[in-house]
Amino acid sequence: MNENRKRIGVLDSGVGGLTVVKELERQLPHEDIVYFGDNKHCPYGNRTADNIVEIARSTIGFLREQGIKAVVVACNTTSSLLPRFQAEYPFPIFGIIGPVARAVARRGLPAVGVIATELTIRTGAYERLIHENDPSIAVYSEPSHNLAALVDCGEFDLDAIRAEVKGHLDHMLAAYPLGHVLYGCTHYPIVSEVFEQAAPGVEFINPACAQVAAAAEYLRNNNLLNDTGGGRFDIYMSGSAPVYQAVLERLAIKTPAVIHSV
Repeated sequence: MNENRKRIGVLDSGVGGLTVVKELERQLPHEDIVYFGDNKHCPYGNRTADNIVEIARSTIGFLREQGIKAVVVACNTTSSLLPRFQAEYPFPIFGIIGPVARAVARRGLPAVGVIATELTIRTGAYERLIHENDPSIAVYSEPSHNLAALVDCGEFDLDAIRAEVKGHLDHMLAAYPLGHVLYGCTHYPIVSEVFEQAAPGVEFINPACAQVAAAAEYLRNNNLLNDTGGGRFDIYMSGSAPVYQAVLERLAIKTPAVIHSV
């Protein structure tokens, strides 16, 4: 098979990575996608770093068997640990943190908040990568133990989700009057309206936009864009198919998906 006609692999701890698929559909409409949602181990952010690296290697191995030309890591927690395994593979692996760190620096923001899982915050990856691009940007972090798992249940109107989001934003904004907050977990944009209602004066930044732009630039520069595909989308998941279907509908993803249980 020609390299450019191979698929893009996407991995996440559950349904959150479908927010990245939505962006892939927008920026790279001719690409075919194979997705692995590891709901069995969700949320990653409450696991150890060694465990996450082990899971990532296993998942990438599975995606490699599907015939891929690149991997898009649609998980902030896994992306924060990329230096531990990224160089082991012959194809590019695109994390989600580095591209948005560069985008934040280009905007010249004086300060930014990050709400993410506990492990993502503990790694310090957002602060480190943002400061590599601009040390003057103040980075304020807010860890959440429960929010990713709540969203992964697929019941988006839960009072528990609204309470979790409001509690975290109230805590962060009381200490730091921020105008910009990063979604540090791909699950969070699924309930973006909850964030916007809880803090209407804040601009919430979805890192998937910068991540997919970085992947698109690489594929374009290396003649790896697929200009003949755009219809194959396989989801392999260890969770509940109705939850995936609910998120696909909620995000208005147009590419028909075939959902496989593993």
